[in-house]
Amino acid sequence: MERGPEHRANAILGIIVDYVNHNHYPPTVREICDMTGIASTSLVDGYMSRLEKDGSIENDGGSRAIRVTLEPSPIRFEKRD
Repeated sequence: MERGPEHRANAILGIIVDYVNHNHYPPTVREICDMTGIASTSLVDGYMSRLEKDGSIENDGGSRAIRVTLEPSPIRFEKRD
């Protein structure tokens, strides 16, 4: 399984989306660390900066100021014969 920075950033994005869907507010950086097993908040901040540059999230700098900006991809169904 791929374990590069892009994979980790996408995993963090998934965690943020799941957390918001369940709790109706975003996680803190420390909570993201706890959920991912990453000990360093600065490392999570780096992944979040990558997600901001990609346009996946916006972060106003507050404790719970993360906002997911991605539109969900449409699901395509193909008719089988």
